[in-house]
Amino acid sequence: MPPRIPKDQITLEASYEYVVVGAGYTGLAVARRLAELNSSATILLLEATQIGEGTSGRNSGFVLTAPLTAADTDAQAVKKATRQFEIFDGGLAWLRQIVSDASIECGWNDVGKYHAAATDEGVANIRALAERYQACGLRWDEIPQAEFARRIGSPYYKYAFHTGHNVFVQPAALVRGLADSLPPNVILLEGAPVSSVSGKGPFTIELLNRRVRANKMVIANNGFAKRLGFLKNRIFNVYTYAGITPELDDDELAAHGTDAEWGILPAARAGTTLRRTSGRRFLVRSLQSYEADRSGRQVDESLEELYRQRYPGLRSHKFEYVWGGALGLTMNSESCFGEIAENLYVSAGCNGVGIMKGTVHGKLLAEQIMGLDSDDIRDVRQMNAPTWIPPDPVLRWGVTLAMTQRTKHAGAER
Repeated sequence: MPPRIPKDQITLEASYEYVVVGAGYTGLAVARRLAELNSSATILLLEATQIGEGTSGRNSGFVLTAPLTAADTDAQAVKKATRQFEIFDGGLAWLRQIVSDASIECGWNDVGKYHAAATDEGVANIRALAERYQACGLRWDEIPQAEFARRIGSPYYKYAFHTGHNVFVQPAALVRGLADSLPPNVILLEGAPVSSVSGKGPFTIELLNRRVRANKMVIANNGFAKRLGFLKNRIFNVYTYAGITPELDDDELAAHGTDAEWGILPAARAGTTLRRTSGRRFLVRSLQSYEADRSGRQVDESLEELYRQRYPGLRSHKFEYVWGGALGLTMNSESCFGEIAENLYVSAGCNGVGIMKGTVHGKLLAEQIMGLDSDDIRDVRQMNAPTWIPPDPVLRWGVTLAMTQRTKHAGAER
């Protein structure tokens, strides 16, 4: 992507009606919707890094509106899942309209996704997921093994199905485009990490070398909310890692199958995500670490080996770029949403589906702040309630042990 000139030299007012912390998908959606509903409101949106350089630009570019893993198919679970899909579809329609109206060039491609398994247990897992899709009225199509190998250029997987409910994007391009098309009454300040928040409305927000006040405040920085003292026993970060190849020549591209663009979600939580992009590149995403980004040759070599296992005949398995990014997770995979104190709101804990969940929850949170009521707002409040998690070092031990066990258990899904 071309270099970005950050909006980091902004003259700030002393106070704003609304201050939103975090300019990822959630914060951008909150700020946009607040401005749409009140064009005279003063809204300050703070981003610690540059737009597109943080976690929101580091995912694999799946805009998912359907679940990643199987769950109960009893009537209550199906009802909840179906309602979530409806809410996400509404959010996707809103996001699609923004992308169209603002002419955001982000590689938007509504071609669905694959779920694939390389082990017998993995096959059982994604068959159960397909059953849940069916129970919720969502369409899916089983792909014969030979046909799937042709489509992706590899016989690695035993079983796969294709479903819609996903759009591919270049995530950094999308988040940049959303930031650059905000309504005029949203003031965006990049390179502005918040060091502390105090007060009970109005709030005082301390930046590196200045401070501002806010009548109402939104915390939208996902797993980093606890660094400001919020959601300490509700959310934690797990970093995952990805590598992307240089642009592939015609022979290398042909070795990655007949589909012009595709993506695979794994059958195990510690499995490997793959994506062939429309830009002639190939992405491999896997590995996990607790609360800290790790880098170095070990990460590169691990990702290269996962690539080699699936495509052993390639001339090269080297990546041009390798990076990590944080997932904000909760213990029961539910999100934090709503008013947590008077005039203080939060939306966090996207649990790996941040583009869509962040967008739709941000939109609905802004509507709640403006006093609107809807079935969507009520249902999101009702279905999202993160459970308590223990503090470190107990949490660190537990998460590290769970990641180790899941990685071992994943086997060839990794």
